[in-house]
Amino acid sequence: MEYAATFSKWDIVGFTVDVQDYLPQLITTIRSLNPEVKTIAYFPSAYIWDVYDHNSPTVVGFANKLAQEDWWLYDNHGERIGQAGNLWYLNLTTKCHPDGSGQILAEWLGHYIASQVMARGYWNGTILDGVDEDIRWLNSCPTFFSHPPAAVDCNRDGIADNIDSLYVWWRRGAELFLTTLRHDAGASCIILPNGNNTFFQLANGGIRENFPHMHGGWQENMFASYGYINCCKDFLHNPINASMMTCYWPAGDNDRLAPPRTQAFEQFMRFTLTSALLGDGYYYLDCGSGGALWWMDYYDLDVGVPTGEAFLDTIVNYLDNSTCTIWRRQFTNADVWCNPSSKWILFADGTYLWPQDGAIKVKSLPGPVDCTIRRETLDREFSQRQRGVGLQVVVSNPNPKAAMAYIWVDLLSRDGTLLIAGPTQEHVIGIGRTDTLYAGLSARSTLDLATYRLRVRVGGPGKTATDEDTVYVRKIVDFSKDGRRLDDANKHASNTPTTGEDSLVVYPQPMLLSDAGTLMLEVNELTSVAEGAPCSVKLYDATGRLVNTVYEGKLEKGQTLVIGEVGKGGVPKVPGVYFLHVETGAKAITKKIVLLR
Repeated sequence: MEYAATFSKWDIVGFTVDVQDYLPQLITTIRSLNPEVKTIAYFPSAYIWDVYDHNSPTVVGFANKLAQEDWWLYDNHGERIGQAGNLWYLNLTTKCHPDGSGQILAEWLGHYIASQVMARGYWNGTILDGVDEDIRWLNSCPTFFSHPPAAVDCNRDGIADNIDSLYVWWRRGAELFLTTLRHDAGASCIILPNGNNTFFQLANGGIRENFPHMHGGWQENMFASYGYINCCKDFLHNPINASMMTCYWPAGDNDRLAPPRTQAFEQFMRFTLTSALLGDGYYYLDCGSGGALWWMDYYDLDVGVPTGEAFLDTIVNYLDNSTCTIWRRQFTNADVWCNPSSKWILFADGTYLWPQDGAIKVKSLPGPVDCTIRRETLDREFSQRQRGVGLQVVVSNPNPKAAMAYIWVDLLSRDGTLLIAGPTQEHVIGIGRTDTLYAGLSARSTLDLATYRLRVRVGGPGKTATDEDTVYVRKIVDFSKDGRRLDDANKHASNTPTTGEDSLVVYPQPMLLSDAGTLMLEVNELTSVAEGAPCSVKLYDATGRLVNTVYEGKLEKGQTLVIGEVGKGGVPKVPGVYFLHVETGAKAITKKIVLLR
């Protein structure tokens, strides 16, 4: 009951079937909070879990019937097929022996779920776990058999079943099960078999479980005959087509309420969410062990309705001015882009996609209306050769929907003339949220020793907030072709450690991507850090996303660390401002680096 309000935010909510016995008020509360929600009962239909709660009357009735009729799936050694201590497979084939009334398991189970689950009035439908169209794959999984080598023997004659016959018997049994359930429960019942199946005329959708890793890669999961796109098109649409894309982040089960905020997680979330938006199904992101209640800011974006189907678009990749293909779908309020390739893609507006990444580009939503530059963290100093500036921007969203924040960072002369138009950055800010965003600007030409104006605009189409601050060029740092400082005296004069940040030197800076070499970090005189102190060095992009952990180990004075070769070793081959964050036992230091095209 504690999380009823959280559950009510979803369009479809699934629970194990025993909730109707123990917490029926949870379902009624969720429905009262959201009358449009669809509640789905999870029922293990092709196997039964040993750990299932056998005190639940619904589960007890099912388990007792299985034991009474001996409706288990056996191998040709006479052993039950399953994972001991976990689950046991059921004989859902048409070769299952009948009970006293002449019913085999497939028919009896359809009647049972309709009368003991759907007739209770708590559910709009049911997930039927394990109801695949093919069971032949079990023969290639020796962990399911007690004495391998063994094979399925569904008719209990002691002889391994012919695999083609086994396919027919299992599929016909599954069809009988779904037909019986549909007849008894009616057209309004949402029926969702799990696994690879094409029971298009009997069910309301398929489930792409552990997308995109299970059942093949991204292409197969999306476009195979049983793939997500075909599931969205071909399964029954009455009352709804409930095809689902369920995704798991295995490193995220420490907090069921708060998702991890790492670059890798955010990228996986964008990639899988935009994949789901290429079709018309439902999306769910969970932790590896299940049961997470993560709610993403992206879920509150109003993308509108689709104006057509997904298509493979050809665009210019501004990283190298080449053409590339990328999946795209247009909505009334947004364009959705999905990049399943291994390529980095830079858009004309200055935003980019990582390999296996996605983007939702909102066209008509207002952006956040509050914008403040955090001047205490602003790097107010350009160098004539080290041409980059980084800053933090605080933005808040008072809108009733999530807002897409666009950030522009421009450099102006003192009289307001635009000198450098920075690239656009994007960030989704949830309802009522206040976020601190990282932004940056790189100069493409040498700047004079002068004072400039830095303009930051944050917002979206129709609403933009602007703030300004002063930056200036007051020193010159030059480099040789290999990136090392030419004037050693100038190096020590202008970089004598007066703060923790100045005690670190990153070179070559800026680094031209056309001359991509190795990025180095030199530790000069960290007087506040003990010799041999533990150290971690992490690379962040200008939005604050973690790019890579480039070093973990002990830190010595005068040590030179190899950060990595650009395009390899964790250093991206994408122009922009990045931040190298060094943490020791005594302090944390951030150093800006600039990669130029």
